[in-house]
Amino acid sequence: MIKDKESPIRSCHFVYIVALVFGTIIQFSDESEFVVDMSKTSLVHVPKDLPPNTKVLDLSQNNISELHLSDVSFLSGLKVLRLSHNRIQGLDISIFKFNHDLEYLDLSHNQLQKISCHPITTSLKHLDLSFNDFDALPICKEFGNLTQLNFLGLSATKLEQLDLLPVAHLHLSCILLDLEDYYMKENKKESLQILNTKKLHLVFHPNSFFSVQVKISVNSLGCLQLTNIKVNDDNCQVLLKFLSELTGRPTLLNFTLNHMETTWKCLVKVFQFLWPKPVEYLNIYNLTIVKSINEEDFTYYKTTLKSLKIEYVTNEVFIFSQTALYTVFSEMNIPMLTISDTPFIHMLCPQEPSTFKFLNFTQNAFTDSVFQNCDTLTRLETLILQKNELKDLFKTSLMTKGMLSLETLDVSWNSLEYDRRNGNCTWVGSIVVLNLSSNALTDSVFRCLPPRIKVLDLHNNRIRSIPKDVTGLETLQELNLASNSLAHLPGCGILSSLSILIIDYNSISSPSADFFQSCQKIRSLKAGNNPFQCSCELREFIQSVGQVSSDVVEGWPESYKCDYPESYQGTPLKDFHVSELSCNTALLIVTIVVPGLVLAVAVTVLCIYLDLPWYLRMVCQWTQTRRRARNVPLEERQRTLQFHAFISYSEHDSAWVKNELIPNLEKEDIRICLHERNFVAGKSIVENIINCIEKRNNPFQCSCELREFIQSVGQVSSDVVEGWPESYKCDYPESYKGTPLKDFHVSELSCNTALLIVTIVVPGLVLAVAVTVLCIYLDLPWYLRMVCQWTQTRRRARNVPLEERQRTLQFHAFISYSGHDSAWVKNELIPNLEKEDIRICLHERNFVAGKSIVENIINCIEKSYKSIFVLSPNFVQSEWCHYELYFAHHNLFHEGSDNLILILLEPIPQYSIPSSYHKLRALMAQRTYLEWPKEKSKHGLFWANLRASINIKLMGKAAEVRYTEI
Repeated sequence: MIKDKESPIRSCHFVYIVALVFGTIIQFSDESEFVVDMSKTSLVHVPKDLPPNTKVLDLSQNNISELHLSDVSFLSGLKVLRLSHNRIQGLDISIFKFNHDLEYLDLSHNQLQKISCHPITTSLKHLDLSFNDFDALPICKEFGNLTQLNFLGLSATKLEQLDLLPVAHLHLSCILLDLEDYYMKENKKESLQILNTKKLHLVFHPNSFFSVQVKISVNSLGCLQLTNIKVNDDNCQVLLKFLSELTGRPTLLNFTLNHMETTWKCLVKVFQFLWPKPVEYLNIYNLTIVKSINEEDFTYYKTTLKSLKIEYVTNEVFIFSQTALYTVFSEMNIPMLTISDTPFIHMLCPQEPSTFKFLNFTQNAFTDSVFQNCDTLTRLETLILQKNELKDLFKTSLMTKGMLSLETLDVSWNSLEYDRRNGNCTWVGSIVVLNLSSNALTDSVFRCLPPRIKVLDLHNNRIRSIPKDVTGLETLQELNLASNSLAHLPGCGILSSLSILIIDYNSISSPSADFFQSCQKIRSLKAGNNPFQCSCELREFIQSVGQVSSDVVEGWPESYKCDYPESYQGTPLKDFHVSELSCNTALLIVTIVVPGLVLAVAVTVLCIYLDLPWYLRMVCQWTQTRRRARNVPLEERQRTLQFHAFISYSEHDSAWVKNELIPNLEKEDIRICLHERNFVAGKSIVENIINCIEKRNNPFQCSCELREFIQSVGQVSSDVVEGWPESYKCDYPESYKGTPLKDFHVSELSCNTALLIVTIVVPGLVLAVAVTVLCIYLDLPWYLRMVCQWTQTRRRARNVPLEERQRTLQFHAFISYSGHDSAWVKNELIPNLEKEDIRICLHERNFVAGKSIVENIINCIEKSYKSIFVLSPNFVQSEWCHYELYFAHHNLFHEGSDNLILILLEPIPQYSIPSSYHKLRALMAQRTYLEWPKEKSKHGLFWANLRASINIKLMGKAAEVRYTEI
């Protein structure tokens, strides 16, 4: 987030060499068959079975001692060849005559003593012969034809002025001269002319004091790097004289000293020497200061130097004047100063108004006292204090008071905290970029921010939420809250200008679906890698993500996965689907209740108005009789006939039947079946009627079939049907006996079998589907089992006397807490209780395998004297993954109980408590609870009060505590 304003010319070696080395490789990185890497494989010669189409060949760090034409001649397309760190002693350039495309050749760190010169491919851009055993610079006149050459690495033990004449006309980007084994003959001053190169890198012996007195002249040098400089007060002047020839040209802008060991006095002389020079960027890496540090005179001439960067400092002087050391740097009249990875414990405030615009003191040992009451850094725009020992954010804000131009402040990777009791923070109003990442800041940090902040980095702190009542964040555009403990996705009510929000790696389980509505200006949201709880609430957020541009939600969908429930764990949010029925309570109730009501009404109507039970019995008996009849052949049924006729009549007509009809028929030997004398005792009326009908030759019966006849009679003239309606009466069934046919009515439902089936079956199917949905999607059996277990437990509890239940107590406390608060419970709560022999337990060690979770929870509650609830926004705002502890909580939450202990880990607004926690809401209003203090000085009193509330002597053994995943 903090942009480095230092020189883009940090290392010419990176610009000119690394680009050359890797630029060619990148061209072939997508075609792995062209790249052969056989480095570090202990080869003693070049393999003969290399693919002919090889373009990049790496044989570095092996034991190859010889090269032959046949080794590489067949690799006609070879472009990159690395042979560094081998044991090659001789080189014949002609072995590369068939490699016309060769661009990169590295033979450094070998044992080369001579080379045989021959024409070489003109496509070569990088040739490295450094760190070998050459006496003189290995330059062939054929090198003059390498018009595309950018980098040339050489080594020698002696130099001649015209050694580089064959390549003097080439415009090289970089020349590397290895002078580790260079030695100078007494009373002989050598010189070397280098006409055209942008960068010159000289490497000296790492363990020898600097003694090179070669006069090196370069026409257009822009970047100079010296490696392995070891000087003391005696030979310091030798170094300065050597530099006088190289640093006098106006083109030299970048000067780097790498691996430098010096005295403080000599280092100040080097600064003083370079101050009036045209150098603009001075870099010193791996600096070691030896001997002593005393006050040295330093004159701050007018200088063109823009930036001084010193990184990785080792101070071997343990007793010294800090003023002497820090004053030299604090009074420098340059725009940019970097001193990083050093043991400096302080930096002085400049005595006069300073020219500093950029200060970087990364990884020092600065404390809160640095730059306090400093009014001379009025031009400072960027201040970086990463990885120091700052602890108080309030003092950090005071530090900026006099920095009137400060725009960017980086104090990340410290130990900053903010306590509001210290007072309100006083920031300079110009700060727009603030990096407070990797500190120990909490929610209170939002009350200690600059007034016009635009970019704020707070990742890797201890923030749990953004307070809703903070002000002054209207200008904030970019906010990084990654790697904190936030449980909710913050809205933009107080962040009206927010366009970039980074909030990944937090504890967000159910982000609000209203986020994109409240954050209209958001251009980038990074909220992946959170423990998302895939539920109905999350479904709305997923739908809202689908309605915004794919560029807005970074990492979607690969970084957004379900963490709970376990059945969905690892499922990408885009693949999580849940039905509307599961999420809409009203719709679910309608789906279950309405079909049930319809079925109940239908059955009631059928029973009351249509005598459904009677019809069902009759249909059953009729069906059984017809089934028997189908199984008996017609001839056999006819042989069973016993009567000529079965007479059906009304009781009102019985006199005529008995006095007239029967006598007149029977005197002619006609056998009559009457119900008075032929019905079999013990059989139902329906069975007897059917039996008589089967044994006679005629019927008359009021049924659905007769209804059609009655309807047809009504459609003809009354003169046609004689005796209608008085002679036409029902004789069967008994309920209609004697009823005139015109008064016989039967409903369509009774006569239409299909309609009857639909009326009965459809509501049944609807009810079956509803029950199936409840079982599959809402785990109805689980809830029924849980209610059953709960009921059984409560019944057992009522039947057991209080004294006996107390004798079964095995634990002092059952603990219920959110998984997001587990760190505090396991690191603070449990250790502080168990060291006082208070028995508590965790699910990892006390739940009984084979028992259901509900049974284990209930057992823990029954066997625990107290129940401790660790309350926080995480506890009450989530859906409680399985709702496993719903009944366990209600067991504890009843008025008059004294076994409940509430610990308020963090403040919980009343409006955030769900309606289902009505008893928790009441308890928090009525009962006293223990609040976890933020001040360490009050922790002792908190633990004393908690232990006193659990004080009891147990008669049981072992403890069982349920880890409550909420």
